[in-house]
Amino acid sequence: MKARMSKKSKRRLILICFLMIICVFVIASSVLKDLLTVMENKKKVVALNSKYNDLLKEEKELKSEVTKLKDPEYVARYARETYYYSLPGEVIIKMK
Repeated sequence: MKARMSKKSKRRLILICFLMIICVFVIASSVLKDLLTVMENKKKVVALNSKYNDLLKEEKELKSEVTKLKDPEYVARYARETYYYSLPGEVIIKMK
């Protein structure tokens, strides 16, 4: 047997190494793409959680406002303060 590799086996070795490098590159690029997608989705989840908490807070405030608007005294006071409605015989003086 020859101690040296023949040209054919050297070519095969080079081809195998080249194919392995290509496979590693393809797998690494795929993993990197998936990692970037996961990171983007995590950012979206954080933003959506923040928006969700804001909406829950707004819903609580609106429910409180609905409860207040069911009270006729609150509605009368709100109309007087906001729209300057007055009862007959009252004079509204705007002060700032």
